[in-house]
Amino acid sequence: MQPHNGMPVFCPWDITQTPGDGCVRISRRRYLPALQQLENWVVDVNARAHPRGTRYPAPAAARAFAHALEWPGSVITGFSALAVYRLPYLVEGHDTTLSCAVAANTVGGPLTPTVVRLTYRPHEVWTVKLRDYPFRIASPAVATVQALKAAGGGVLPAVQLIDCVRRHLGVQEADVLAAGRYRLRRPWLEKVWGLSSALADSPKETEMRLLARDVARQYSLSLREQYPVRSGGRLITVFDFALLEPRIGLMYDGQHHWEYSQRQKDSLINLEATANGWTPLRFSSATLIELPERLGRLLSEKCWG
Repeated sequence: MQPHNGMPVFCPWDITQTPGDGCVRISRRRYLPALQQLENWVVDVNARAHPRGTRYPAPAAARAFAHALEWPGSVITGFSALAVYRLPYLVEGHDTTLSCAVAANTVGGPLTPTVVRLTYRPHEVWTVKLRDYPFRIASPAVATVQALKAAGGGVLPAVQLIDCVRRHLGVQEADVLAAGRYRLRRPWLEKVWGLSSALADSPKETEMRLLARDVARQYSLSLREQYPVRSGGRLITVFDFALLEPRIGLMYDGQHHWEYSQRQKDSLINLEATANGWTPLRFSSATLIELPERLGRLLSEKCWG
């Protein structure tokens, strides 16, 4: 379900003001069962990317609800808003951010939100309801622009974020460009939107697309996203990306590809794709950076360009 103003939101967390055994404090007055926190390795990875190294064991959406309850009238913004909308990537590990009518902005920490003074047009603040309790929240397009601004000016993270909100929240270009007025430079926003796609399933697929696109341009090849491969009328697989002329298929293997049953399935896909004239190439998080060099070497061996 795409987000809409007044929508109900799902909360799988047992946020409480009365701590019991195993509960961990996540805000000034609220607690969460330890079993509902993120895995330690996820928290560690997110902390390494945080500008101050802050560790956030509680899920971003749970923190957003807890802090917003303690700041009546506040608006949940940026990455925190996207977490509430259930964006599945990129939202964890950031400070909880609220906007309020405050005298000065304050930077948050493990138990306090970052609070900023922002202005909104009336249609830019939505309401979501959690168990009939209304929370004020930036609209998806405004939250996207706020998150882009908070993330800095890097092109790759910006395109990854836009891919995600397009794919998982259905955010539209016109809405983001309108939300970006007076918040971000329009030429930059148009540039990163032009590099984005609504088909990427994950941020790593976004990275793969940008790397493969550069190689395809270098060799004047046609690059297609989510390309189905069939034998007769039977679907063999859907490549994340395909270089059509040399018949090379690119796939990103996430964590679930490490499981034994999936590895057997992937092996069979490789065999069948090869038998049908394709060269399948699989990349993981550790090898994705090698894509341009390895793909270029393969194309040279195939005498392309």
